[in-house]
Amino acid sequence: MQTVDDISYGVVPIRKEGLEWKVFLIHQFGLQGDVYWTFPKGHGEQGENREQTSLRELSEETGITDVVLQKDTTYQQSYCFPFEGTIINKKVLYYIGVVSSKEYSIQTEEVQDAGWFTFDEAIEKLSYERLKEMCREIKEDTKD
Repeated sequence: MQTVDDISYGVVPIRKEGLEWKVFLIHQFGLQGDVYWTFPKGHGEQGENREQTSLRELSEETGITDVVLQKDTTYQQSYCFPFEGTIINKKVLYYIGVVSSKEYSIQTEEVQDAGWFTFDEAIEKLSYERLKEMCREIKEDTKD
């Protein structure tokens, strides 16, 4: 079976609500008909750098545009899956994005549901263990 490397870029949106940090998740439609909880992400377009791709995908999938990327720390998720007779070696590079507004508007073609959650709620909701680990790391890094 053929193997293909694939890379995407995304944002872990966080915002302060009172004294508590919240994280934004999307319930995304997968390529294989599944639906899973994750962070906004996607593929780059011609001429985009990593940061531009991350911000565009966040805006397209969630309507969130008032975000400041924290470029000094990134998180990575790697996994493999079969798709149409090919093994996809997927890597996703995530930036933390500090968001100033809780408003959002989901792209219904790709996203079934979304929302702001406490870190503990997000850890419970996230569909993949590596994302849960990332969320725990980010929770530790945002402690005041």
